[in-house]
Amino acid sequence: DLDRFADKLFKLLSFEFSMTKELEVSKELIEKSKATIENVRENKFSKLSEKEVNKCESILQKSFSESVKFPVGLCHGDLTFSNIMVDTEADKICLIDFLDSFIETPFFDVVKLRQDTSFLWTISMHERVENLTKIELCFDYLDRKIHEKFKDWDVYKDYYVPTQILNMLRVDQYTNNTQTAILIKKAIRSLLNENDNANNTSSR
Repeated sequence: DLDRFADKLFKLLSFEFSMTKELEVSKELIEKSKATIENVRENKFSKLSEKEVNKCESILQKSFSESVKFPVGLCHGDLTFSNIMVDTEADKICLIDFLDSFIETPFFDVVKLRQDTSFLWTISMHERVENLTKIELCFDYLDRKIHEKFKDWDVYKDYYVPTQILNMLRVDQYTNNTQTAILIKKAIRSLLNENDNANNTSSR
């Protein structure tokens, strides 16, 4: 049941956020952005064009150059579906493969979840997937649930798109195969379009 699964995710995230404190993180974000962009430009496997990389760089600089406060504290660090196990008998979810991050924030967990629900990350890592259309519909439903849950949170409203761009670039800097590079390019294009649409709406 997708609603029950989503509720368990939201309870987990709510607990994580309850254990946080808002801290200034602009310096860390800018430094990580600069290093990541440089690595992406040097990665011969990246499929991003120079124009796309430059646009990402501009968005990150603009978004993170002034005061940025994130809820810092307890988080998983790599909360994609590949690291979530579901125990249907006990009606529980279990997390595996926790990862340290340059900023310990549950906001990154929300970003990583949408890496899967928006861009089908985990299932795209498999060559053969049964019932793909059904899975895509389920992911789309979960993606909308996640967005609805957090859309009014300031950190999400202000920083989801640039943080997701940085997240995808951080993967791209280590990409060494065409399949992953193409998936990242599609995700970046979608995020750049979302950023443009948001800017057009705000300027009206």
